[in-house]
Amino acid sequence: TVMPAKALLPRSKAYCYPNPVGAGEEAHVRFVLSEAARIELEVFDALGARVARRRVDGLAAGEHEIAWAVDDYQSGLYICRLEAKGTGGRQGEILVKMAVSR
Repeated sequence: TVMPAKALLPRSKAYCYPNPVGAGEEAHVRFVLSEAARIELEVFDALGARVARRRVDGLAAGEHEIAWAVDDYQSGLYICRLEAKGTGGRQGEILVKMAVSR
């Protein structure tokens, strides 16, 4: 039997903290990669407008974290979209909810 491939970006190992994020704090998205990959993080407001975008190249397999300031964000719910592109062509994408409370 063939074992299924381990997810490049396991959904169960990704989260945002603190959640909710308060004024003057940074939001952090923590995630695990099963192999080296490039990551793109996009943050969308409740209406679907992109409010932040960040790309990180050359991350090794293992646990990682991306942080950013939310000073310009209004209170409300945001969706963080993480997309990973592995060196061998594998891809993964997950969505993580984040709340900002002022």
